[in-house]
Amino acid sequence: MGMRRAFLSSTIIPSIAFLSGLVSGAAFAQSDDDEKQSVDEIVVTGRAQEYYLESSPSLGNKFPANVREIPQSIQILSEQLIKDQAAVEITDLYRNISSVSIFSYSGVTFRGFRQDEIRYDGLLGDPFAGLTVPLLFDIEQVEVIKGPSGALFGGGEPGGLINYVTKRPSDTLSGYATGVVGNFNLFGGRADISGPIDKNEQFFFRLAGAYENADTFRFNTNAEDIIVAADFEWRPSAATNALLRFDYVEKDFQGARLRGVPVDDDGNFLTDIGFNTNEETDFLRLSAAAFTFSLDHRFSDNFSVTVGARYVDSDEAQEYHEPRGVFTNENGIDFVRREFRDQERGNTQFSVLAETVTNFELATTRHTLLFGGEYFRVDGDNVNLTSADSSNNLPLNFIVPDVALINPVYGLSNPDNFDPFLRQAFDGIFDQYAIYLQDQIEITDQLTISLGGRYESYTEELTTETSILTVNLDLPEVFATDGDDAFTIRTGIVYRPVETVSTYFNYSTGFVPQGAFTQDVNNPRPVDPERGRLLEVGTKIDLVGDTIYAQLAAYQINKTDIIVLTSVPGEIGDSFVQIGEARSRGIELDIVGDITTDLTFTLNYAFNETIIIDGDGAGLNTAGDEFVNAPDHQFGFWTRYNIPEAFSPSIGGDFVRTAVSFGGEYVSERVAFQEANFPVQRARPYAIFDAALITEWKNLQFQINARNLFDKVYAQSGFLRRTGHFPGEPRTIRAEITARF
Repeated sequence: MGMRRAFLSSTIIPSIAFLSGLVSGAAFAQSDDDEKQSVDEIVVTGRAQEYYLESSPSLGNKFPANVREIPQSIQILSEQLIKDQAAVEITDLYRNISSVSIFSYSGVTFRGFRQDEIRYDGLLGDPFAGLTVPLLFDIEQVEVIKGPSGALFGGGEPGGLINYVTKRPSDTLSGYATGVVGNFNLFGGRADISGPIDKNEQFFFRLAGAYENADTFRFNTNAEDIIVAADFEWRPSAATNALLRFDYVEKDFQGARLRGVPVDDDGNFLTDIGFNTNEETDFLRLSAAAFTFSLDHRFSDNFSVTVGARYVDSDEAQEYHEPRGVFTNENGIDFVRREFRDQERGNTQFSVLAETVTNFELATTRHTLLFGGEYFRVDGDNVNLTSADSSNNLPLNFIVPDVALINPVYGLSNPDNFDPFLRQAFDGIFDQYAIYLQDQIEITDQLTISLGGRYESYTEELTTETSILTVNLDLPEVFATDGDDAFTIRTGIVYRPVETVSTYFNYSTGFVPQGAFTQDVNNPRPVDPERGRLLEVGTKIDLVGDTIYAQLAAYQINKTDIIVLTSVPGEIGDSFVQIGEARSRGIELDIVGDITTDLTFTLNYAFNETIIIDGDGAGLNTAGDEFVNAPDHQFGFWTRYNIPEAFSPSIGGDFVRTAVSFGGEYVSERVAFQEANFPVQRARPYAIFDAALITEWKNLQFQINARNLFDKVYAQSGFLRRTGHFPGEPRTIRAEITARF
């Protein structure tokens, strides 16, 4: 506790007090001329909000309508930012989010901890659950809610969660069609049409679809994505809105799933970053359908109800060669051992949510009372077949051929020529129930207090069947159960000394259900759920006539009973180790808005220190060790400059509007997972830059984006020694032409 107070008093509070005082003083010192100028700049503010400055989260029941009144750090990535960066997957946007970096697949490091918590329009149910990355084609904005969210959203990691806000039907008939080309044989297109159905404009529709196909820089790989979306919306009055939505996603990733590329202990790649242990015949195929229903009705100005439900059905099939580590043969040539894995994963998810919001006055205070309940179920079944690598003492018909690390020769490993030695089947059901209550209390026009709590209960049942196929032995079926409940809280204070400045304090708790999968088969005892607690202070400021928004946050997160993945040489598969406690401390700065009427930007910086303070006592993950894939420093920025019409040509009396964009990101050194008998490997720091050119004429737009402009070789993240680091994408060019109507 003493260290925490020292950290806050010596580092965080003075920084926030200085920034708040500086801007507050400037606000109080405004002259009449300054006030007139700020009025004149209202138009500029509106223009900025069409680009990157978004201030209204979609989760209006849980949060105030303006991020400045929320007692925690929240970032909103606008649709325009997604378009300008030509972002296809959520990984393309991480550079815009302070304290978020890539971990693996859809997982991220969020304020120092690995996680994968997401929602769609506030509802649980992820069609990309597993090893695929969420696509952004149908997303209007991305909301990043930082800190433990247990009191409002249930069990999840303490770093925060990402809420995807999907597109809805437009008020007027409109649409577009886009064609896409690029290097790595990229081609594709997307189209969208939306508008009212009836003359009274009570019924609205939206139909949209996208297709892309591209090779990647990794050997033997090709990625094909198909997305279809259909929306039907009913707006009988200003007080009522109902939406029915259907989404279909299909991903076919030849040569996947991708693992990393081997590195030395200093993080240098040992071979070409295109290296892949997979054969051309390997694949990952995902098909998922999602159905969403939502109903909002306002009975009066002081009472409203929201009901939502979401159902997701997904199937994922994989055949891939899993790397099992580098070795040097008798001729001095480096090879990589490989397993072959044939996996099928079926998954259904169902969630339902109901919330009421009541506004009332009590004495001199104004209250916004949220009461809600939620239910979530996941029903999944997996079947895994594994063929062994060459280190195993098994007959040759169970052994997968190795592949050379340098100049690999593919086509020598054919699944028809070897047999699986191990079969595992998993069948599990996870149920989660919750009720929650939050009161936002406006004490005065300047002071607001938030008090919230959530009770949550979960149960899980997991049945495991294992067969050793080398001897035709079926092991006894293992049935494991897990269940627990938790009460989490969220408290916050927002104080606005002047209209343009708000300061806040937040204390929240959260928990992560571990589930039966982390149990030891030989000792099926449920492990304790991970728990987290957050202490956060910050300030949010409007600058330059409200055209620039800045938020500064400082936080400390303590997470206990952590599950850590570890790998034991010579053993098949990976193991889970539960350690005592880790601590994350950090400072975040986010700035977004307009520098001039033609120059807009977004910028973020984060410092984070995540260390283990209570290890497992077994020589790994000991006190003082850095936490895996948690960089100390991150920096990201993106700018857009609109060339003034005075310098723009015109065709047929219509100006050719042009904008240029430039951005980049920096991520400092990280450590990979610790492994017994080996030194810790490190992922080297990196800095990469992107650029874009956007030209519009009448209803046509041409856009070209260059990612990793200087073709930097770097690792996005570290992982296990045997699988290597995940290499970042080399220079990639993407060109789009869009016609709107």
